[in-house]
Amino acid sequence: MNHHLLKMAAYWLRPIFWGSGLFMLLRGHNEPGGGFVGGLLVSLSYVMAYFRKEEKDVPPRILGQSSEFWLFMGLLIAWLSVIIGAVGGEAFMKGLWWGGLWLPIVGDTKIGTPFLFDTGVFFVVLGVVTRFFYLLEGDDSWSGC
Repeated sequence: MNHHLLKMAAYWLRPIFWGSGLFMLLRGHNEPGGGFVGGLLVSLSYVMAYFRKEEKDVPPRILGQSSEFWLFMGLLIAWLSVIIGAVGGEAFMKGLWWGGLWLPIVGDTKIGTPFLFDTGVFFVVLGVVTRFFYLLEGDDSWSGC
């Protein structure tokens, strides 16, 4: 596919999708947003970047890693966030908070197990959506971690 307008839009929109995706992730548990929406936005940046590539036979990478790697890391982070309460003597899936962080655009962000879970969901969505898209495009040249 060689559409110059799509290539130009992908170049200029990628940082906007990344910024808005991270914004949604960081404000997620207190406001609308979260890991799912943030993961979809960042995935869209990689889907659009796929159309910019000239060489389609190079295995697609997300920050230097495969889609499967981010899927696995997301599942691991989400699983860890769920069992932290049980390991600490609390109820299973208990929301534990470790404090907060003030960020310039986002504002107050609470750090705890719900944020870890949102981060895991973010990585799972990023891995699943990009891998699904690459498979739909017929790019199955690389399927390992």
